[in-house]
Amino acid sequence: MDKKCYISLPSILCSAGDQSQMLERLLHSQRSLVEQEFEGKTFLVGKVKDLVAVCDFPKSLKDFYTRTNALLFQTALDLLPHIQKLKKIFGKHRIGVCIGSTTAGIEENFHLFKKEVNFDRVYNQNFNSLGHPARFVKEFFGLEGVSFGLSTACTSGLKSLIQAFRLIQSNVCDAVIAGGADALSAISLFGFDSLGILSSKPCNPFSIHRDGINIGEGSCLFVVSKIPLDSSVVLKSFCSNNDAFHLTKQDPHAQKAQNAITNAMGDLRIDYINLHATGTRANEEAESKAIASVLPSVPASGIKGCIGHTLGASGAIEVGLCTLLLEQKKALLPPHIYDGFYDPSLPKISLLHQPSLVNVEHIVSVNFAFGGDNVAVVLGREE
Repeated sequence: MDKKCYISLPSILCSAGDQSQMLERLLHSQRSLVEQEFEGKTFLVGKVKDLVAVCDFPKSLKDFYTRTNALLFQTALDLLPHIQKLKKIFGKHRIGVCIGSTTAGIEENFHLFKKEVNFDRVYNQNFNSLGHPARFVKEFFGLEGVSFGLSTACTSGLKSLIQAFRLIQSNVCDAVIAGGADALSAISLFGFDSLGILSSKPCNPFSIHRDGINIGEGSCLFVVSKIPLDSSVVLKSFCSNNDAFHLTKQDPHAQKAQNAITNAMGDLRIDYINLHATGTRANEEAESKAIASVLPSVPASGIKGCIGHTLGASGAIEVGLCTLLLEQKKALLPPHIYDGFYDPSLPKISLLHQPSLVNVEHIVSVNFAFGGDNVAVVLGREE
């Protein structure tokens, strides 16, 4: 990699709270899931409390108000000092935006298509645009650089980091606001429910009792820059590929997933793995096989048992967690949240059962998605 890409400390909002509150709950294996009714059916979800209302949204940007953008707004506030500094150094035309999302503002338009049409509301095509969240972030910070949305299902948030790196390496940008955001949506919930992979109980990734996922919502933003801001963490390497096995399933042989991890880590010694860990039988069958074949003894855990699967935001939130851990140097790694009954039919991996104090130099974070998408990134501190 020609240029170092520094990753700022993250700004996170999810059902467990902000980044510090989330880390605290993870360390104590506390779940942040509640029952919520959507269209007459109750789901167990990770819902953000006290989300900013439209009346507290920037007046000049009220046309951008969706639940997804409200999540982004609350995380964007923390980055204001960074962006003000970078605008003075590089100029507003040299700062880009890349936001991963799968829902954008579809929930706001969804209600228009129900039987009881509310004619006081007007269909807003922009809400359905996957670039809408990125455009909101660009307008909020007053930027003039490239901005775009990224939607590759559950790898979207992690891939935003890769795209930020590429924009800097190709000299299109000097800094990029990257991350992901997704709000709870009836369309997403009923879509996953139709696949038979939602659980009515707290999800149990890698457990013999696992029976599906819990959907959550959240947002995570960080700044990827040529210069360090408040963190010494850098993107060391990455690999993305696709096994093209099935529209909604991973290849159970996990060869491409294994290759993604192997190619990303290279000769680096990995100290911790942040897992995808959704709680579906298909995911853990493939993920355990990939991890066990490459890094069977490295401490590993996933966070979806705490906050649910936040879809397009999940990879960004997990990178944010990894950045927080690396900045501590000797980090207290969060345990894997599940019932403790590891599925004996799965290849054995080293799930953390309690917080573990480890000298962390390099972390690999993995995500997998519909369509056979596999992504692995390695983060570490500047050498």
